[in-house]
Amino acid sequence: METIVTEIIKTIKDSDTVIERDMKLLALFFELFRTALGIALEQLDRELAMEYKKQGYIVERQDGRTVQCLCGIVSFVRRRMKKPRKKGIYPLDKQLRLKPYQRFSALLMKKVAETATSCVYRKTADIVNRFTLTNLSHQTVKHIVMQSGKLCQEWQDIQRQESPAEETEAPVVYIEGDGLVLWGQHKRQLEIHRMQVYEGRKKEGKRTRLLHAYHMASTEYEKTRDQAGWYMHRQYGLSHTIVISNGDGGTGYGYEAFQELAAGCKWHEHQRDVYHVHRKVKERLPFAAPEVQEEIRKSIWKHDETSLALWLDTAESEAEGNDELQDVERLRKRFKNIMRKVMKRVPMQPHKGVHQGSIGTYSSASSPLGKLAKGLQMAYIL
Repeated sequence: METIVTEIIKTIKDSDTVIERDMKLLALFFELFRTALGIALEQLDRELAMEYKKQGYIVERQDGRTVQCLCGIVSFVRRRMKKPRKKGIYPLDKQLRLKPYQRFSALLMKKVAETATSCVYRKTADIVNRFTLTNLSHQTVKHIVMQSGKLCQEWQDIQRQESPAEETEAPVVYIEGDGLVLWGQHKRQLEIHRMQVYEGRKKEGKRTRLLHAYHMASTEYEKTRDQAGWYMHRQYGLSHTIVISNGDGGTGYGYEAFQELAAGCKWHEHQRDVYHVHRKVKERLPFAAPEVQEEIRKSIWKHDETSLALWLDTAESEAEGNDELQDVERLRKRFKNIMRKVMKRVPMQPHKGVHQGSIGTYSSASSPLGKLAKGLQMAYIL
């Protein structure tokens, strides 16, 4: 520890500017961490080797490996062990869940994939390189994004195998779905389809935790939907369960899609995500006064067709030009169709155990814009 402190003090004294000092300190801390991590991994490998020897394995050879992490490249040596008539393995790789030829850490892959949801691969590489000690190209970013989709599917397959066979009694189950579009060069895009099933949420200090959450993700929508249906009916049975679903209304995330997943349940209610509803009002009526937009949202929330029509008329009176008038008319037709569907169905019921605010977590966290959404409450029935 004294050596580290001495090195830090020396680095501070030898720096001419504040930025130079901070950069040197960051590089020093990362170097110390990489060195310590490499030593720790080799020590863990020795311990694992002793355990495997008890099972009849022998050390075949020692091989080096490097993994690119957010802090830079971590190098270590680990043992390849073999048992008679068994395939050779690397106990440390198995412990770390490192796949053969995997060159990037899981956290690095996660951060790259998240950043790629809001910009192209070349910009993603630039952002990641600026804030970490990595040196990624846009081709590498594309490879990581594709690999992340495969890892999501593999993780889901493992989760599917390990899930309990017995049904769980849950009065209310929530299911949400959303697609993440990852943009590449030449307008190419990759979409990751996600769904999550949970039984509510619990406040833990300033954070909120989903109860008994089960997540599904794949680059293929059909796989995600099939797994969601499999889990819903295997885990809950649904005959005595209220299902509350939520989606943005896009292809595969509307009422009909979730109705299939909730087939046989005691009651199914579907809400359009409140964030997308608010965004649509803002996009169509930027010229309207803020209080008019707010009253329109309140009318939707209350399912009040009369009030909604009046406030849309007010917005229309503020419109200037054909383009703004057409935007009001588009919004009027959109909500009129939605309200008509609502009136054909049973109005939203105040079910016991259904909590306002338990739905909408995907759109609040799935994108940089979604993080700005404050509405984690139920919007309106589709």
